[in-house]
Amino acid sequence: MFELFFQLGRLGVQPFRSGRVRWKPPAPDWTGLPEGCQYVIEPATRWGHRYQHYWQVEKLKNTIPADKLAELTALDRRLRQSGDWDRVAAWASGRSPVKDQACILVNCLFGVLKGVVPPPARQ
Repeated sequence: MFELFFQLGRLGVQPFRSGRVRWKPPAPDWTGLPEGCQYVIEPATRWGHRYQHYWQVEKLKNTIPADKLAELTALDRRLRQSGDWDRVAAWASGRSPVKDQACILVNCLFGVLKGVVPPPARQ
């Protein structure tokens, strides 16, 4: 329902464009995140909140500044080379992808990385 309100607000439909009605997600629960993977929390929180929809990732892909792309590329490389991508993904797979805010943020971060980081850098 809030997604519908958000889209109506983006289109300028009253009363939805005022932004007075907003959904406040629960605080993420990072309990059980694999040891040594806490570095994922900050980028998941930053990128996961802003880019939760495919069209947002597509827009980012076409407009991302070089320094942000370099940051995401380095994160993607670290996650993959260390094996942390699989460890964090396994942790998230045991949680609710609909109700668990930490799981949602990690999945959205992974979506950003898959959608924005060029494939050669991902190997």
